[in-house]
Amino acid sequence: MKAIRYLSAGLLFFLCVINLGVGIITWPEPGFVMYMVVGIVYFTLGLLLTTKYGIALWLGLLIPLALLFVYPVVVDLKYLNPWLSGVMGSFDAIVAICCLIMLLLKL
Repeated sequence: MKAIRYLSAGLLFFLCVINLGVGIITWPEPGFVMYMVVGIVYFTLGLLLTTKYGIALWLGLLIPLALLFVYPVVVDLKYLNPWLSGVMGSFDAIVAICCLIMLLLKL
């Protein structure tokens, strides 16, 4: 269970770096604020998952799933890179699955 927790936290830290990097690269575009906010949220969630707070598992399940579906709507679709969005979406799904597995193992 510890390996799954650190895998999901590591993926969230990686997503944080990707989002902050893309936000810095796309500075003048309107979607850059969303990239920066999501990067900070992923960093905070990754820090929470490295601790043993129970709320972190619920947040780790809900936030990536919500961002997976809300992100393309909030950021205009013409600003999204399809390959980058696909990689980030698959990492979001992996993090959500890992948190779901940890929640089910705790019950």
